[in-house]
Amino acid sequence: MSAPQHSTSTDTQEDKPGDGVLCVRLGVTCLGYEPDHGSMSRSEMLKSTEDIFKAAGVDKRRIGSCGECRSSKSRCTRTRPTCQRCRARGLNCVYRANAADKEDSSVSPSSQRGPDETGAGLNHGLFSDVIPEDPALLTCLINTYFDRFHHLRCLAFIHKPSFMHSMARASVIQDYSEPLLYAMCALSARTDQHSLVFMLCGCVFRAMRLLGLDNPPRNSQTGGQLSGNLEEEINHRIVWASYTIDVLLSSGVDKNSSWREDIPQVPLPCSDKDFLLQTPSPRRFLSNVDSGDTTTLVKDLDLLPLITILVLLRGKVLRLIRTVPPTDTNIWDSASAFMLLIKELDTFYENIPGRFQMTELNTYIHKDQHTIGALFYLHFMYNAAIFDLTRISLAGFSFPLAAAFQSSPPEIRSQCQERCRFHATTVSGLVRQGFNHGRVAFDDNFCADAALESSKVQIIHSATVANDMQSVERTRQNLRTTLKLFDLLYTSSDGQNTYVRTLLPLCILFGFRDIAEEWRDSQTPHRMSPEVTGPAEAHHLVNFAPFRRAQTEIQARQSASPKTISSSGISASQQTRRLNDQRPNINSVDTILPPTPEFEPQGQPMPVMMQNVIHDQMDMSDLEMVHPSMEDYIRTAGEMSDYLTWNMSELPDLPLWTDLGSQDPST
Repeated sequence: MSAPQHSTSTDTQEDKPGDGVLCVRLGVTCLGYEPDHGSMSRSEMLKSTEDIFKAAGVDKRRIGSCGECRSSKSRCTRTRPTCQRCRARGLNCVYRANAADKEDSSVSPSSQRGPDETGAGLNHGLFSDVIPEDPALLTCLINTYFDRFHHLRCLAFIHKPSFMHSMARASVIQDYSEPLLYAMCALSARTDQHSLVFMLCGCVFRAMRLLGLDNPPRNSQTGGQLSGNLEEEINHRIVWASYTIDVLLSSGVDKNSSWREDIPQVPLPCSDKDFLLQTPSPRRFLSNVDSGDTTTLVKDLDLLPLITILVLLRGKVLRLIRTVPPTDTNIWDSASAFMLLIKELDTFYENIPGRFQMTELNTYIHKDQHTIGALFYLHFMYNAAIFDLTRISLAGFSFPLAAAFQSSPPEIRSQCQERCRFHATTVSGLVRQGFNHGRVAFDDNFCADAALESSKVQIIHSATVANDMQSVERTRQNLRTTLKLFDLLYTSSDGQNTYVRTLLPLCILFGFRDIAEEWRDSQTPHRMSPEVTGPAEAHHLVNFAPFRRAQTEIQARQSASPKTISSSGISASQQTRRLNDQRPNINSVDTILPPTPEFEPQGQPMPVMMQNVIHDQMDMSDLEMVHPSMEDYIRTAGEMSDYLTWNMSELPDLPLWTDLGSQDPST
């Protein structure tokens, strides 16, 4: 049955719009015959259309497939009472009664419970491979998306007021398409498919190129002009989302990147206030950062463009440490790419607007605005960018650029090591500060990655540089903080093992065996099983990098049978003092020194103590603590550089508890 059609003037002898006989008979407002319907608003038109469908005994297309289409995984037109596929095949078309049959498919947004706080019935729907039919669950997921994910990683390209209006009118699929709604629900349900994300990122880039979103009109490429066009701003934000996700996924490896060193030539995202209110705002371009205009630019930016700039800078860091040192410039020269990038990062951070500094009051303000996850992400990203760059001065982090420190002045190397330790310790302080606000402060997965890398830096620094009781005790407390974060973020063994399996062997080897003992005693056996990963990938990617995770997923699916593959530090005075006010300086030395020797990748075999880690189990009750010298730790770190940088997954059977009692780095 179809909706009632308006009778023509020939059939009914009617001349005036709005007087259709069938509409009068059904008691609904007639839309008339004019294609533009005069001055009728869109909301009035939608209301009248819904009245017509209801009076005729049929429903508009709504969310949720019929039973036949769902079981056969076919596309359903979702028309009532019978979809087109069932009508053509003569099938019994039945819809579930808990979804679109209700009078209003939208539920009041007052329900703010996240998926993990809902009842058992709602949680069951999170594992479905289709958009939820239950309006309560759907609304919960959409609210969760805007509260927890909308401001992360430049995903704020959806105009929330317009989207929620479509939700209220039950026309969100027609207005925004089913794939977008599906993606929003998947993010809110915290699904985790790295391989799919890696492939979709490439598809997004090519779709963006085909649509020409990254090639705006020539008159829009001039800075200073005002723009208030909503569709144009949405297109720009989609471009930046594509760029940001690509940089984060590629981790500095050009082979895995679609953008590589290119920068979008579209304006940076405008402020959230201007975006929501659709008011004109000045155009600002990321190319200004490369031209050295960072100071003026950063002071006027909102949170989203600030994150965009920082993603660009960290992308530069990850590419730089994977390059061979130049032969015409020393790494400690003021004009070297290394020193210039540190200066660029510091200039950026020093000019962050006061409302985005990490003060106690600001964290509560951003928590109220549902942007606290983005605020913490900004500060995690800056500190990670600095210690990612300076960690090559430590033993064991043998990225290609690390060869430049083989002939560097001792004071330069020492300054870089202290600067690296400072920012790694700052990350631990950020984690403790985030505990005051719960999981929302760590909504971006990068927070866990940064905490893990900072812990590795602190372990190696304490063992090979400081090696004093004060440094060791500070590192010990920070390691407990990191493990507490993993316990908060990952309630299942799958999420924890990737991080724990990387961290605990380092604790055992470099003098923090007591941390490993504490962790073992506090965990249940099923959470202690080691994670099996695929073979090592080049380009110095650790096994929790997005590309490595994606490869692991693919390899697991290829090796599994079909039956086993699853379907599914701030004072309360509110001063604006930053955590990094007391950061150590790195002073350039513009002197003529011998050129850096050519770099040859280290291919040293795994040390004996690491080989024994693979095969032997550890009886913790029989162990005695050993205290190797700093030189022993430096030698061990150098020998296991592959483990620290990119070859961790070459230890597929590494148990968390191993017998190292007889292994002394000094022997």
